[in-house]
Amino acid sequence: MEEKNNKSLGRKILDILGYIFMGLSILVMVFTISTSVGHDKRNDDKSIFGFRTYTVLTNSMEDTFKAGDIIVVRRVENPDELEAGDIITFISQNPDSLDLIITHKIKEKAIIDGVPSFITYGTTTGDIDDKPVAYNYVLGEYKFKISKAGHFVKFLKSVPGYIVCIFCPFCLLLILQGVSVVRAYKAYKAEQNEENVKEIKQKEQEIQQKEDQNKLLLDQLEEMRKQIQDLQAKQNKEE
Repeated sequence: MEEKNNKSLGRKILDILGYIFMGLSILVMVFTISTSVGHDKRNDDKSIFGFRTYTVLTNSMEDTFKAGDIIVVRRVENPDELEAGDIITFISQNPDSLDLIITHKIKEKAIIDGVPSFITYGTTTGDIDDKPVAYNYVLGEYKFKISKAGHFVKFLKSVPGYIVCIFCPFCLLLILQGVSVVRAYKAYKAEQNEENVKEIKQKEQEIQQKEDQNKLLLDQLEEMRKQIQDLQAKQNKEE
């Protein structure tokens, strides 16, 4: 009985570990997808509910986020609603960083050559960016950061990271699933065997009951035969 309880406990532990690894694998995959969709500059279809993620590469906004952090940015429907002090992510038009994605703070709004724009700057140095940011280059507004997560994403996208965080857990899940299938099959066979044993015992009991009934009937017939013989013997004496 104790051995059976130990086996049951071991199976429960394996099930719990399987669910944990499955949950972690799903979280890693979701995290990988969410940190990948944001790097397409213009495709809003690749955002998740209007949110994108970006990995910080420099310390130009060190008082808010640092290199290696992941920032979460929300799409802005109407850039005109943004104000000085807001932090925005945009496609740079500076000649030395052309088409790079940058996240800086708004210093003020301005109309440049008739185009509504933002004057932006990095808070670490306080230097104003060379080129104003026209509204159509704004990708979204900074919402929050995930500290140091960028280092994990970088590792995750490497071959060792893929093997450790995705391939190995996936293989382990397959093994655990295989163990569960084998265990379920054995339980099914054991249940079938148990049912067969019960059925055999039931038939044996029925046969035994019939044999007992037949024996009882034979005993009654034998008793009747003796009674008839005794009666015949008594009649013969009287004659």
